[in-house]
Amino acid sequence: MGRRAVAATIASVVVFTTMLLANAVVYSAENSYLSATTLSSAQLQEHDYASVLAGVASYSSLASTQSILQSTPMDCSSSQAYLDSLGGTQDVKANNQSIWYSETSSWGYASAPVSPRSDALLPSQFDGYTEGDLNLQVITGVNETFAGGLPSYAIQDIEVVHLSIQPQRMATQCLSALSDLRSALLTVHSCDSSVVIRDVSLVQARSPIFGSFEAGASTSTVAGRCTVDYWVTTTQTGIQGVSGTFQWTVFGSGSLSS
Repeated sequence: MGRRAVAATIASVVVFTTMLLANAVVYSAENSYLSATTLSSAQLQEHDYASVLAGVASYSSLASTQSILQSTPMDCSSSQAYLDSLGGTQDVKANNQSIWYSETSSWGYASAPVSPRSDALLPSQFDGYTEGDLNLQVITGVNETFAGGLPSYAIQDIEVVHLSIQPQRMATQCLSALSDLRSALLTVHSCDSSVVIRDVSLVQARSPIFGSFEAGASTSTVAGRCTVDYWVTTTQTGIQGVSGTFQWTVFGSGSLSS
C-alpha cells in the first residue's frame, strides 16, 4: 500500500472515531436531559399529589368530627372533655399510578388562634381558623416514592379547618340556663311534680336565655327524701358540614334533694 493510501486510511479512521465520539456526547447529553426531565416531572407529580393527600386528610378530619357531633350531644358541664374527644388519627398506605405513598394524619380541637397555610382544595366555609367556631388543627405527614424508589418526597403539613358551630358560647349559655333553673327550683318546698313543672314554666317565661333552651324537671321520693332532677337542652339543625347538613345537641342537668 502506498503512502497516500495509508494516509487516507488513517485520516478516515480519525474522522470516523471523531464522529463516534461526537455522537456519543450528543447521545449522553440527550439521555441526561431526558433523565433530568423525567425526574423533574416525577417530582412535580409527587409534590402535587402530596397537596391532594393533605387536603383529603383535612376533609376526613371534618367528616369524622361531624359524625361525632351528630351522634353525641355535648354535656355543657364537661365541654372541654367533649371537645378533646373530637380528636382522631388516620393512617393510609396505597399507590396511585406510579406513586407509592404513606400518609399519617392527626387532628384535635384548636382552642387558640393559629394561622398556617390555607387549603385550596377545601371550600372556604371550612378552611382556616374562625374565632368562636369549632376549629381543628390537622397535622399530616406524607412520604412518597416514585416507580420503585426514586425520586422520593416527604412533607409535614399543618392546617386549621372549622365547622360553623360555637361550642364555648353554647356551653356558657347552657350553664347559665342551668343556673337559672336551679335557682328557681331551690325555692320550691314541695315534692309535688305539678308544682315543680309550674316553676319550670315560670323561669322559662322570665329568663331570655330560655328562648334558645328547653327545660324540664321531675320529682321522686326515696326514704322520705325528695329529689328534683332538672335539665336544659337545645338542638341546632341545618348546620352545614362536609358530609351535608347535620344537627347538634347541647344539654345540661342537675339535681336537688330535700
